[in-house]
Amino acid sequence: MPYKIPNILVPDSVYRIPRNYSGTVVVSDVDRTYLDTQIHSIGGLLRAAFERPERKHGVPGFSLLLRALRRGAEELPSKNPLFFVSASPPQIGPTLRAKMDLDGIEHEGLILKDQLKHVRSGEFKKLKEQLGYKLGALLSLWYFLPKTSKLIFFGDDSESDARVFTLFALISSGKLNGKELYFFLLDLGVFRQEAIQVAWLSRHFEKVPSKALLAAFINLDLNLSPASYGRLAPFFFPTENSLQAAAVAYENKMIRMRAVVSVGREFLLLHDWSPEQIAKALIEGCRRFLYSKTTLIEISGALLGADVFKVGLENTKIFNSISTTSKGFLPRQWGADTERRTLQEWKKLLLVQSV
Repeated sequence: MPYKIPNILVPDSVYRIPRNYSGTVVVSDVDRTYLDTQIHSIGGLLRAAFERPERKHGVPGFSLLLRALRRGAEELPSKNPLFFVSASPPQIGPTLRAKMDLDGIEHEGLILKDQLKHVRSGEFKKLKEQLGYKLGALLSLWYFLPKTSKLIFFGDDSESDARVFTLFALISSGKLNGKELYFFLLDLGVFRQEAIQVAWLSRHFEKVPSKALLAAFINLDLNLSPASYGRLAPFFFPTENSLQAAAVAYENKMIRMRAVVSVGREFLLLHDWSPEQIAKALIEGCRRFLYSKTTLIEISGALLGADVFKVGLENTKIFNSISTTSKGFLPRQWGADTERRTLQEWKKLLLVQSV
C-alpha cells in the first residue's frame, strides 16, 4: 500500500483509477456515519473489534445512499470510486469489510487508524484526537487520486469533521500550508508529530492547487448547532438523516430519483417511520435550505407514486408554511465570502466551531 505519512496506508486500488478520471470520488467516515458505533473509549474499541458483522447496526438508509452514489445519476451506471476513512483500528478491518459485503457496498478500500497502538503505548489522549489523523488520511488519499476528479465527503458532528473538511479545502487549494499550517494545527489541538507530518505534505498542494471538494455531508448525530456550518463554506450539507442527504444528492445530480425513493421506502418498511415522519424530515431539510421547494415537490410526487405517501406535500399546510427565510439559517448563497477570508478569520471560525 502507498503512503505519504507514516502509518497512514492508502489502498493499492487508488492506482487502478485512470489518471484522466473526471468523475466523483466518495470518501465516507464509518463510525456514526455509516455504522452506529462508538470507538472513543477502550471499551468501545473492544466492542467494535469483536462484534460480529451481522450484529453491527447501520445508520438507516445510508448503505443505499452509498450504493446510489457509486452508481451515479446517469442512465448507464457508473462505478464511482468509494473509500472509507475511519478512526477504527486495522484489527476491525475484516469485520467492517464483511459488514459492507452484507450491505452490498462495493468499495475501493479502507484507511484505518491504529488506535490499539496508542493503547499499548499508553497514549490515551490520542484516542480522542482525530483531527490530525483524519486530515492526514484525506490529504494522503488526495495525493494519489487524479486531480481532475471531485470529492464528496461524509462525516458526522462528533469528531471535528467540519474542521477537517474545511482545512482540507484550504490546503488542497494551496491557500494554507507549511509553517502557517503547522502552528494553526497546534492551536487546534493537533499533536506536534501529526502537525509536522500534515504541514510537510501540504507543500505539495501549494505547487498543485485544485478545488477538489464538491460537497461535504455532516450527519447531525449529536445535533450540535446545524446552523453554524453556514458560517464555514457553501459545500457543507448538515443533514439529520440519510433521506435529507439523498434529497441533496438528487438535486445536485449525484444520484437518481429511484435511489431517493428506495431510501424513503427503507425508512417506511424497515425502520417503522410513518409517512408523516418522512414528510416532516423532508420538509425540515427544505426549511434549512438544503434543497429547494421544487426538489421537495418532485420527491413528494415520486414517494406518492411508490405508495410511501398518501398525499403530495404541496397539498399540506405544513409545506405551505415553509418561508423563504428560516430563523438561524441562511439561503444557499451562504459562505460566498470564503474566497476573501484571511487566515486569521479562518482561524477564528475554526477555533470557535463547536463541532
